Amino acid sequence: MNLVPNPSFENVAQCPFSFGLEAYTTDWKSARATPDYFNSCSSWSGASTPTNGYGYQLANSGNSYIGMLTYRSDSSIYSEAASVQLTNPLILGQTYYVSFRLSLTLDDFTESNTANNKIGVQFSTVDYLPSNPLPINNFAHVWSDSIITDTLNWSIIKGSFVADSNYTHLSLGNFFDKPYVDTIIYGTNFGGYYFFDDVCVSTDSVLCYSSVGINEYNNKDLNITVYPSPVINYVTIKNNKATTPYDVTVINSLGQIIYKEQKLYGIGTINAEQFDNGVLTIEIKFENKKSYYKLIKQ
Repeated sequence: MNLVPNPSFENVAQCPFSFGLEAYTTDWKSARATPDYFNSCSSWSGASTPTNGYGYQLANSGNSYIGMLTYRSDSSIYSEAASVQLTNPLILGQTYYVSFRLSLTLDDFTESNTANNKIGVQFSTVDYLPSNPLPINNFAHVWSDSIITDTLNWSIIKGSFVADSNYTHLSLGNFFDKPYVDTIIYGTNFGGYYFFDDVCVSTDSVLCYSSVGINEYNNKDLNITVYPSPVINYVTIKNNKATTPYDVTVINSLGQIIYKEQKLYGIGTINAEQFDNGVLTIEIKFENKKSYYKLIKQ
């Protein structure tokens, strides 16, 4: 069984009408600063899905996810963390498998234009609160040394560890000081903000490692390539099945359709100069399948 209650954040206390976490979803709360909750039921566009105040992203499963600032470039050590009480304490000496999904969001308005590593999970016997925040202690039980840069798909971070205590709580976020964190900067250097979904802790590796979300796919299998990124002038779309038609839709960071063309063949081009700078989602419908590509327009 998954020891994480409400692992996909689908249990709603009330539909979100502002940024924040505790008031809107069950079980989860802030362990440091102010994580955010996003759900398609929200009547406020800032906290909805797939379009919200930080960008455009379909949930990996269901209709909701949370978001957190995992890095900031100024002198503050401020970053956010969310926590949950496990359904059962961990058993001393038992091996546990851990996984969660995350997706980078890039947004000029919020100055979230940085990708970073060291995002992970830390277990504790303490119920951390914003008044008693989870410390940044340069330690996590499972984390990623890789910088997660994918803004389209949901990447998975996974790992295992042997419980050295009867831990009761899980916290999700970045637990490392800035000197230990590597970054890639895409724009104004303020912060890194990620969406999180599908958190799993179990003694069963198959349960945590084999789950497939609705956005997990291999674009190469669809015989479509889209380039370049970043783009300044023209986007090129190459259909390697030249006799099979495909439809193209371009969506901006607000989730608005800004370009659409149907029944293209072979190699197609789109004049990107007509689009504002920022993150673009290219949706391609091909042989009754849809694939998505994120490009940065400069």
